[in-house]
Amino acid sequence: MATAQTGSGKTIAYLLPLLGSCLKRPPESKWTHALVVAPTRELSLQIFEQARKLAFGTPAVCVAIYGGAPKQAQLTNLEHVGRDVIIGTPGRLLDFLQSQDLKFDKTKFLVLDEADRMLDMGFEKDIRGLVEEINPRRQILLFSATFPSQVQGLARGMLRRDYVQVAIGMIGSSPELIDQELIHVSNRGKYSALGKLLQSNNGKGKALVFAERKSDVAALGARLHDSGLAAVSIHGDLDQNQRVSALRIFTKYPNAILVATDVASRGLDIGNISLVVNYDLPRSIDSYVHRIGRTGRCGNRGRAVSFVTGDEGGMLRDVVKHLQHTKQEIPPWLVDLSQEGRPARGFYAPPSLSKPRSNPTSDSSEPCRAFAHGRCTRGSDCRRLHDGVGREKAPPSPQQRRDRGFDSVTSWGGPASSGAVGSGEAGFNSDGGWA
Repeated sequence: MATAQTGSGKTIAYLLPLLGSCLKRPPESKWTHALVVAPTRELSLQIFEQARKLAFGTPAVCVAIYGGAPKQAQLTNLEHVGRDVIIGTPGRLLDFLQSQDLKFDKTKFLVLDEADRMLDMGFEKDIRGLVEEINPRRQILLFSATFPSQVQGLARGMLRRDYVQVAIGMIGSSPELIDQELIHVSNRGKYSALGKLLQSNNGKGKALVFAERKSDVAALGARLHDSGLAAVSIHGDLDQNQRVSALRIFTKYPNAILVATDVASRGLDIGNISLVVNYDLPRSIDSYVHRIGRTGRCGNRGRAVSFVTGDEGGMLRDVVKHLQHTKQEIPPWLVDLSQEGRPARGFYAPPSLSKPRSNPTSDSSEPCRAFAHGRCTRGSDCRRLHDGVGREKAPPSPQQRRDRGFDSVTSWGGPASSGAVGSGEAGFNSDGGWA
């Protein structure tokens, strides 16, 4: 059971010994030598890419298996290429085990990357199913930056009684190279505060913005995209091609912005992320550690900013303790809110970015798309944006959209608003801005 801070090199710490062990076995061996399991498709693909680079020029063969992609293509790849090291997600691996397309009875190594996340996500039954199918004389390795005590209890049930625990630094802490800031803001003021942060980060690197709900991620990504920023979004409701495309765009352009749920908080190692924003604070301190750990990696400095509305409850006490452990400045107002342990008075919390506000005043900064086409019947009860003479600010014309670099797929009120944001690369220039 190994723990170390985010960005400290845990992946290479297990890949190098695994690949070295593969090179020592007989060349005619056809069985899977090592199995690496990760909680998400994105993390599985990232581990696979790193393994392929490390194995370059050697006989070792690495294969990725994950959900959201055709099974038959993955099976064909296994049959023709080989399977020294398999990297995959629990669900797809169990599918292949149950159909007897894969056997791990001779597998010597099982690695659970982000092990605490898999056990916490409800994969415990799947993981135990994999453990039962693997060679009884295997070696199990669990890696993560965080290991809550209750998850450690579940993990011990899979390990031998004399297991070894290795901890580099304090378990569950983030690197001191990350400058952590907290901003006290109302729910209404979040978007304005985010705009100022993104403007101050312009030209310094990529920005990663986390929100709790998938609907909020889609709406926020669309709003930033429509404002002319190089923004894409990723969440669990997107299909695999959309998720891969969004990550490819975010990786390619130096000033791109990614809006995401916690699907992007674990293990993803994308260079030049200079700013992480918690638009919504997560529900656990472990998620907080992993989120801000997307910046300040490999010895580089990073900046993490979190919005606090005051209704986060006991989570704020955990944040204060974490700031103390990492020697960060703690604002006095944060200490006061954490001691209250209840919502702060005077703040308005809308149910969702993607739903109309309950406030009857037309103070939304989002346009009334029905009124733009002459179909709004709500009149003064409309909660969307209208100008002073009763007309909405007109959407850009096709020519204006082409001049601004908008791609032809994302129309006013079209797919960008439904979560299919940034599915293509048209419109970006070489520095990640709009052409």
